[in-house]
Amino acid sequence: MNLAAQLEQALPPALGAVVREAAELADHRQLPLYLVGGPVRDLILGRANTDLDLVAEGDAIALARACATRWGGTLTTHAAFGTATVLLGAGTSIDFVTARRETYPHPAALPIVMPATIADDLRRRDFTINTLALSLAPHSWGDVLDPVGGVADLHKRLVRVLHDRSFVDDPTRILRAIRFAARLDYGIEAHTRSLLALALPYLEQTSSARILHELRLLLREVEPERVLQLHEALGSLPALAITWQSTWGVRAFEAARAQPITGVHDQVLLGLLAPGELRWPAQYPLTVGEQRVFKQVAELQGQVLAIEGLQADDALDQLLQPFDTAALLVLRYSRWENTKVVIALTHYLNNLRPIKTLLTGDDLRVLGLPPGPQYRKVLAELRAAQLRGVVTDRRSAEAWVYANR
Repeated sequence: MNLAAQLEQALPPALGAVVREAAELADHRQLPLYLVGGPVRDLILGRANTDLDLVAEGDAIALARACATRWGGTLTTHAAFGTATVLLGAGTSIDFVTARRETYPHPAALPIVMPATIADDLRRRDFTINTLALSLAPHSWGDVLDPVGGVADLHKRLVRVLHDRSFVDDPTRILRAIRFAARLDYGIEAHTRSLLALALPYLEQTSSARILHELRLLLREVEPERVLQLHEALGSLPALAITWQSTWGVRAFEAARAQPITGVHDQVLLGLLAPGELRWPAQYPLTVGEQRVFKQVAELQGQVLAIEGLQADDALDQLLQPFDTAALLVLRYSRWENTKVVIALTHYLNNLRPIKTLLTGDDLRVLGLPPGPQYRKVLAELRAAQLRGVVTDRRSAEAWVYANR
């Protein structure tokens, strides 16, 4: 099989030129160079994929350095794994990998790597559909290497591991198998499915940072809920401390995706994996903002009855104003079956939260109030009066301050 024509059509002209230059530099150094993995798979499937992995039989870091110099790109190297990344600008990057063999000293450990051939490199990979390589050598440009039947499994629409210890060696492959199967609408081959079920306990031995990385990739899928539904069917969610359930979660993700809010969308999706689950800040290396969202959602879950019962805008505003928008959205999406809560949160987020208090601390100082902690109390009470309709403009706000100082 030769995919030279498909490669030419699939790559934007600028990226295609970069690949040809890399191939020329590799050929000059007598380094066999290959495009490997997902991009080759997606060429066969006719899917777009510009995340390029180039594997060299030899020193890929030296090749990447030469390419970075030629292109004026930024080079990042990882000597322990023989890999490098060249950032070209505008978010475009190319990964360079030294063909390698891997051994795992114990389950869930990072591998010990050693230089090897392209055949060895392909056989160390996760699934047969990702073991395809496309030659970038001048004499064989576009020829496909398929050592373990990856093309056949693409036609069969199956995700299949290469050996029985695959999930034990690297339990994050469990998450990748499920993600690929859901994305491509493939089945998981029967024996692979059995191995996956047996390997679930090894997720607890896996670095939480590696698992979180895989979960972030899950959330970047076009329809994350489809991946989560497959996780649910395979029984893998508890091992990840995920409490998401399809009974509410499918609709929650659809609603969050329909109205993404810049700056908080990623936090909302992450929070929906386990709303208010306080194990997450302890178990996973979350950002400070993400930790706050999980903790605030837990607090909000204890306020559901209060939210249901509040009628006055000022009371609802006083209760909800301290919470981050992301936490409020997680509660709203995860409680969609509770009409009173959804209505209250939607009203607050759409109609009350955007309202600016008519005066600021600087205004209070101009009006003669001495600076101090009382500013917070005065402004909170002024905002409540504003929401009750007692104060309607700046003039009436100043009059209110004079009357209540």
